Amino acid sequence: MLTGLLLPASPAAADPPPGSPPLAPTVTSTDYPSDATSHGGRGVAGDFTFTANSPDVTAFVYGWSNPAGTTVPVDDGPSVTVSLAPPRDGLNVLYVYARDSYGRPGPTTSYQFLVWSPPAPIGRWPMIDLDSQGFRASTGGPDLVPGGDVTWTPDTYLIEASTPSFDAVAETPENVPGAATAAVPQLDTSGSFSVAAWLRPADLTGDMTAAGQDGVDAGGFQLGIRQIGDPPAPHWAFTMPTGSAAASPLASAYRPAPIAASDAGRWTHLMGAFDAATGSLQLYVDGVLAAEAPYAGTPWQATGPFTVGRGFAAGEPDQWWRGGITNVILWNRVAHSEDLNGVFWDPDSIRPDRYGVLAPHRVGLWPLDGAADCWCGDAFDYDRWSRNLYLTGWEDFPATSGFVPDDGVPGRNAAWFDGQSGYASTTSPYDPVPRPVLRTDQSFAVMAWARIDGGSEDSLPGEDSVVLAQGGDETDAFQLGYRASDGRWVFRVRGSDDATAPDLAVAASGSAAQPDEWTHVAGVYDAASATVTIHIDGVVAGSAPVPSPPTWSAPGSMTLGAGVGATGMTGFFPGRVSRIEAYSGIIPAWLIPDRYASQ
Repeated sequence: MLTGLLLPASPAAADPPPGSPPLAPTVTSTDYPSDATSHGGRGVAGDFTFTANSPDVTAFVYGWSNPAGTTVPVDDGPSVTVSLAPPRDGLNVLYVYARDSYGRPGPTTSYQFLVWSPPAPIGRWPMIDLDSQGFRASTGGPDLVPGGDVTWTPDTYLIEASTPSFDAVAETPENVPGAATAAVPQLDTSGSFSVAAWLRPADLTGDMTAAGQDGVDAGGFQLGIRQIGDPPAPHWAFTMPTGSAAASPLASAYRPAPIAASDAGRWTHLMGAFDAATGSLQLYVDGVLAAEAPYAGTPWQATGPFTVGRGFAAGEPDQWWRGGITNVILWNRVAHSEDLNGVFWDPDSIRPDRYGVLAPHRVGLWPLDGAADCWCGDAFDYDRWSRNLYLTGWEDFPATSGFVPDDGVPGRNAAWFDGQSGYASTTSPYDPVPRPVLRTDQSFAVMAWARIDGGSEDSLPGEDSVVLAQGGDETDAFQLGYRASDGRWVFRVRGSDDATAPDLAVAASGSAAQPDEWTHVAGVYDAASATVTIHIDGVVAGSAPVPSPPTWSAPGSMTLGAGVGATGMTGFFPGRVSRIEAYSGIIPAWLIPDRYASQ
């Protein structure tokens, strides 16, 4: 028996903090009071005061999400004032709680208030024949009334859609220059306003106005092309006379770089904004601020109709537009980049919380959902045009293509190709005419999940192969696929329908493809910046400049698993493809990461 053993004393239990945790604080703001009225603006800072309702409060913790995470100490007195910028339009909630000297948090106060939201457009005219929209207003404003030589031209803006073209030449007394007009009383050129449109000039000769407003002597504004310099050169411009008289000096925000000859026949987006408070004009080209200019005059109100396809000068219509115009928008406020490119309220989000007017058009979606459940050779296009994919070789024995189940890819279905002769296209065997999906001479993006056949230890294929393409008679305008020389994924564009011509530009991934591994591959052609980019699994993996714009838009069908060659189909892909998407228009940086992350 052990005796005299001294055991260490047990530590004394800590006394609990006296009292209770602090009460919820009071939150007040004179800049953003909690009432039924909208105040300030998103991103406009205001003061918020936090007041303790208990003794021994040493800090407040606040934030725009719950639980809050930003701490401010209490140094002197029961209150602290911080300057914060609300992160969103409409309803905002600021979460605040108090913490005492023991670190104990109290309950949270949810301070709700309204932030001013920018008004919607006062007029929007899609000017496209989809859903019978035509010259009808889709959001506010009266319909446009066309007159003169205005014709509907197919396939220039989107394939299988028509947009209006305006002719400025009066061939006969009856065939007069074309324009469209509407009375828009909300448009006040003596205050802030903005105007935007997609434009496709047929040529670059002379001053041309795509959108404007009539006055008595001078027009209220002109959005379009001005000849500037010596010798004169065409520039994208937003112009306003500084007075109502015909001889009034002009204030003009114009892009410093002249319009390239190759831009005739290419769609470009313009937005002009007049800020009456600062007395300035702004011009955005393809969503980017391109020019600013002061307005040295007294703003005045033009009282005539809003015009599309012409301007107004010296008391009569003038500066007739030659070419295409679509998607015209008017605001009775200053519009900003966010109106064009979208708004991100949460800095951690990939997709914008509110889309801008430049959001691209999705023109094809082939998820292949359920395709393997039926013994069939076609897969539905889930977009409005129903340009279905049709397999070639699926009925052969042995089959050279087919739809197969695959749990490794979103949708659990894929198209399989043997790498020898199997492929798919948007040409129907029941009506064998080409059905192109994209204008390949304009900005676009294509993407798909792809997997090269083989095991992880197998070598890569020894021949180039095509995942996705759209071509003509001899070659493809673009190919998204695999390059055998270095084993990399590539996105290539070609400038003409000539099999002997070299690639115009090629963007390649930074590392080699891996057999038996599903990869999200995307290619982007940006006509404005003259670049091609390839994305691998949602991340930019390579880019290349395009030295000159393509001189053609491929008239052939979109193909999957092979491309067009001088003697027939070529570049047969040995593997599987799934979830194919195609977009037309300016491609924002968030689109590819968003499509990858959402799948």
